[in-house]
Amino acid sequence: SASRRSADTRTRPRTSCFRTSVFAFIDVIGAHALTSMTQTASGASAVAYKVMKSERPAETPVVSKHLSVIPLAKVNLFLLDSLKGTNVAQGLLGNEQLAWLGRMLDRHPEKPAFIFAHHNPRLAGDEKYFDGGLEDSNPLWDLLETRAQVKAYVHGHVHDRRFYRHRDIHIIDTPATSFVLRNAESTTGWTMAQLSDRGGEFTTLTHLKQHAWNGAVRKLMWRPA
Repeated sequence: SASRRSADTRTRPRTSCFRTSVFAFIDVIGAHALTSMTQTASGASAVAYKVMKSERPAETPVVSKHLSVIPLAKVNLFLLDSLKGTNVAQGLLGNEQLAWLGRMLDRHPEKPAFIFAHHNPRLAGDEKYFDGGLEDSNPLWDLLETRAQVKAYVHGHVHDRRFYRHRDIHIIDTPATSFVLRNAESTTGWTMAQLSDRGGEFTTLTHLKQHAWNGAVRKLMWRPA
């Protein structure tokens, strides 16, 4: 039904520009700062949606979760809420959210898909960060691997800039936008993405102009559809 479809997918028109700074918002969209607010019926959540009135959905596909599908010119973005609980380091999507993601991916097979969540998957990269990562990483990847349009998973949480790949799906670790976890090696910044049908070019920009990450570019090619 129309009402069910409205509850399942919150899509709004976005700029058709290939270059987008949406990667800069991974620690806002998927971070504890916002998702913990959506877990409560009052208090912090009320404050969040007073500021971001247009972001408050009339209905939510999964209770207390902030989910969205954002169509861009070259890709579709799927925003997930990986908060397991307030002040809990580990992330969790849960069966309901995974089912929603599967439905949305099946409904939007026409363009490459990027999956956004705050927590890092426990599948690739430095294992010292796995304890605080996404608990249901394996079920998530089983779902993603069978949808050929899924090209990348983008996350925050680790406060780093790294690129990995698991089962031909890219994992993009984005820098923090405010809090620096390890001053000796990391800093705050954002990632600009120039996307095409076959791949993308990812440029990191940092607030510290002399930092090694500033201006660093990584080119990625998508797995076959």
